[in-house]
Amino acid sequence: MKLLFRNIINIVTVFVFVYCNAQNTKSLNQFGAKGDGITDDSEMIKKAMLESQNGIILDGQNRTYLIAKNIDLDLKSLNLINTKIITGKEYIRQSIKINSNNIVLDNISVDGGRNSYKKGYEIWNVFSKENNVESIYPDEPDFFYFTGLDKKANYSISNLSMNNMHASSAITIITYGNVNFKNINFNNLSNKSFHIYHSVDEGKYQSGSTYVINAIANNVGVLSDKVMVNKTVYNRDDLKVMPQASFNFIVSFGNFYFDKLVVNNYGSSGVTSDRNLNFIGDQIIVSNDSDKVFSNNPSGAVWFEDSKNIYVKNISVNIQKRNSKDLQFDSSAVSLFAIDSSVKIDNITIKGNNNKILNKAIKGSFAGKNNVFFGNITIDGNYKQAGALFATVENVPLESKININKITYKNQTIEFYGMKDVHINEVFGITGKEKLNFKLSKPIRDENYTIKNINLNEINVGENVKKVNVTNNSHKIKFSKLY
Repeated sequence: MKLLFRNIINIVTVFVFVYCNAQNTKSLNQFGAKGDGITDDSEMIKKAMLESQNGIILDGQNRTYLIAKNIDLDLKSLNLINTKIITGKEYIRQSIKINSNNIVLDNISVDGGRNSYKKGYEIWNVFSKENNVESIYPDEPDFFYFTGLDKKANYSISNLSMNNMHASSAITIITYGNVNFKNINFNNLSNKSFHIYHSVDEGKYQSGSTYVINAIANNVGVLSDKVMVNKTVYNRDDLKVMPQASFNFIVSFGNFYFDKLVVNNYGSSGVTSDRNLNFIGDQIIVSNDSDKVFSNNPSGAVWFEDSKNIYVKNISVNIQKRNSKDLQFDSSAVSLFAIDSSVKIDNITIKGNNNKILNKAIKGSFAGKNNVFFGNITIDGNYKQAGALFATVENVPLESKININKITYKNQTIEFYGMKDVHINEVFGITGKEKLNFKLSKPIRDENYTIKNINLNEINVGENVKKVNVTNNSHKIKFSKLY
């Protein structure tokens, strides 16, 4: 697995710098763009893109270009470097849409004017309802919107900075090819950073991979103090509606490979693996210290949604604040939903505060045959419902297996519900007040629960659990019935 991970990173490095061998470079000024930050350069930049489709690199020379109109083009290729972009002063539906199988962006910055030069209020629309609470979503489209459905399509995006934006996403790419990000930074976005789709039919056909090296997102999915919803202006704190689907760093279908994803303050999720064939990488670091963020669907700092092969070396989550509205749904620091999946996570460290701002530290939901391995799990802080709950969903066969090297936790409950096999090398409760529960919704013939070492004095078992084996412990364990 380590060799595979190194090979993935080497592939990314090759892809990201593929543009360097191109020879012909022209400045945007040569096509009439002013780059003074005052003149609307939209038409001149469109002209430059149309006339530079055959290997020409467009160089913005680090000048600032005002793009106040929409750009919507079909191109053979686009190669844009050293360009600063600002948008119009009004909140309008603005985007740069490019249909192309070959796009290179390097050293690009975008300032969307959110909470700075933009006038008026951010516009949000009601689009759904959850638990009788209406959900809202930005009226603005995705700012960068790229499409290319050739399997050989390639998008190489490096040294990208996107700031102060009200949009559905900062960048969305729909492709059967490869997407390569390196050194990308997002700050102060109303909804999402990047969303990559490797399918157009909900996974019936999927192809392609996304590679990410060093991605940072700060304050993504944070509502402004005042917003306009269905033509009425509200203070954020007075809203009866809630934002939904602010999924950060999300790749849907295909493969998602990464090295270092860092998020501070997220809406619905910080890092999102959405039905990927493979989700493989190292270093996920998510924190939340804002009470302005909440979600009308269950939030998770790290969210795994039915991905088939998961291998993550290190996850670190530190949640000190969330808005209390977030507790209306099943919020957690790490959410794992698996169907017939193989999951390996070497290290998970979760820190919370004492105010129970999340329902759970870890939520695991399983259907089908899942093989799940956790190396070391450390949970600190108080949670409204449980430190961790690993459960088989209702009305499916109980076939999932979990192996854990070590769990360290404080003043919380760890519960296994409806699991077929659970093997734990060591359980360590910091205070001695911790609880460990095993439950089954119905009797099964072949449950297998084994703990090698445990410092707790008591294990709680449901009425359908026949036995929990403690194989190598220095003191006697009391088994108490749960009803």
